[in-house]
Amino acid sequence: IFSQPYILFIGSRAKYKNFPFFLESYANSNKLLNKFEIILFGGGNLTVEEKKIINKLGIKENLIKQINGNDNLLVNLYKNAELFVFPSLDEGFGIPIIESFINKCPVICSDIPVFREIAQNSVNYFDPKEIESLSEVMENTILSSNEKNTLKEKGYAQSKKYTWEKCTEETLSVYKKFL
Repeated sequence: IFSQPYILFIGSRAKYKNFPFFLESYANSNKLLNKFEIILFGGGNLTVEEKKIINKLGIKENLIKQINGNDNLLVNLYKNAELFVFPSLDEGFGIPIIESFINKCPVICSDIPVFREIAQNSVNYFDPKEIESLSEVMENTILSSNEKNTLKEKGYAQSKKYTWEKCTEETLSVYKKFL
């Protein structure tokens, strides 16, 4: 479906999602620019401002593809991505991390408390304010088959902690405490 291996970015690209930072980190690495596209799933078409940033950074427009689709397409994207990057500065939970884990997609994400709680040692973390940090973690993860395979297995194991059955049980136990 795509002409070369890709890095996946999902959903909104609003301010706290740290999208320009992600682009800068990507552009900062010749190793990534020469080998990997970026697939943006959801979040709407690229804005004029985002296109200006892409051009300013010297990223070829054909390296970034924005697509929308259904859950089946998203699952396919997870399963075929070289890496899912989640550079947010703040999140309520981070469902795409769990979705990545279930689909054995290696994850790197911001070193923020909510991601530490969800992912524990199943992802590689980076400083969401240091361009070099993200560039380095992307390179070290995506260019190592060993590292990607390790993250796939750790993530899949971590996903088992987040099932609807477990959610139901824990919610029911909270209700029972109040009855």
